[in-house]
Amino acid sequence: MNRFSESSPYYGYYFFADFCSGKIWTIHSNSNNWITEEFGNFSGNNFSTFGEGSDGQLYIADLTKGIIYKIVDGTTGLGTYENQKENQVSIINNQNEILIKRIENSNSMQLSFYNSMGINCFTLETNSLNYNINLIDYPKGVYLLAVKINDIIYTYKTINN
Repeated sequence: MNRFSESSPYYGYYFFADFCSGKIWTIHSNSNNWITEEFGNFSGNNFSTFGEGSDGQLYIADLTKGIIYKIVDGTTGLGTYENQKENQVSIINNQNEILIKRIENSNSMQLSFYNSMGINCFTLETNSLNYNINLIDYPKGVYLLAVKINDIIYTYKTINN
């Protein structure tokens, strides 16, 4: 999985990670030989998946912390980074509902709720500081909640038991 430009030193590389150690490696072909190199040691992370964003960039998710990092070209010297903006929303997943709380009353928030097949169950915009989603009306399963505040999108996985 790679979307680095052809001028990037990581063009054509495959990235993979170790859940327990937090290490990320790359593998690439060089004259019919496969070369594995350590990309970085990010101990304290439990990387569980890579993904490609709609922007074509490579991301990696930390299962334990619930943080998504962007893999950036090594020429920038950043490796991975976490969005430095403070989280503007908190999510409380109770048995039959999800409570969304905005930390500060700045702008409205847009909520989009998707099922595991990526089908949008609903999208709405609210100026309320708190919003409840009643899960009783939805089948059991995994859902994604996207909360957009000030052009920043926070995405949360939730399970309806």
